[in-house]
Amino acid sequence: MLITTVQRLKSALWYSIGSTIDAISLEQNINATPQFIGALTELVWTQIANSSLDMERFAKYVFLLHFFHSFHTFFSVLRVSEAAMKW
Repeated sequence: MLITTVQRLKSALWYSIGSTIDAISLEQNINATPQFIGALTELVWTQIANSSLDMERFAKYVFLLHFFHSFHTFFSVLRVSEAAMKW
């Protein structure tokens, strides 16, 4: 069976969250079920996915903003040059 990168990342996240929850459970003398750890892992995974989409969209916005600013600056300089050449 071939394990995908997403499955490996999710497994690593589950392990990390599980280890943290286990340590906290021992400190506070409480129990956390595997279902709780699984649900928390899914919640964190969804938050990571949403945040990464937000960052990707923001990066595209900044790129386009920079591109159009450069485009506008180039044509502003070109207009000034053309106006200077008319004199």
